Amino acid sequence: MNITVILIAFTFFIVVSIFLSRKYKNNTSENIGLLENESILFEDKNARVQQFGQVQDVIYNNCKVQVTNQRILISQKILFSKKYAMRYMIDYLASTEKTDLNNTLKTGYLIFSIDITSITKELNKSGKNDILIKIPEYMFSNHSLQLRTNISEKYEEFLL
Repeated sequence: MNITVILIAFTFFIVVSIFLSRKYKNNTSENIGLLENESILFEDKNARVQQFGQVQDVIYNNCKVQVTNQRILISQKILFSKKYAMRYMIDYLASTEKTDLNNTLKTGYLIFSIDITSITKELNKSGKNDILIKIPEYMFSNHSLQLRTNISEKYEEFLL
């Protein structure tokens, strides 16, 4: 392969990386804020979130899950920072299940609405409950999130 082609590809990769990092740099849980009449019911730090249903599962470790009276906000700890990057914003009081792909592309995190009955629990191999959230069909079907947490009883109290 020609060295010029490699340099052009590498430069393009760097430019796109810089553009995306600047575009999404303020998408942290600290900058999202709460809606009007919204309050945090509880916060779960150090949760493990896994998204199923893709060619390869996506795992986010060191996540902060904030459950409010209207939404579930899932963010992941940024390496070498005290901030958390938003990954999912879930409206669980919606009348219709949908995924907002337009705003997802603008914000950099997945925004979707579900019915609260889409949140279930499942016993894992270690004998603890995992929280499962079914993602509405958008590009592919059968996508879901699994929250591995040490405080599943809080989720059961407020969501199940």
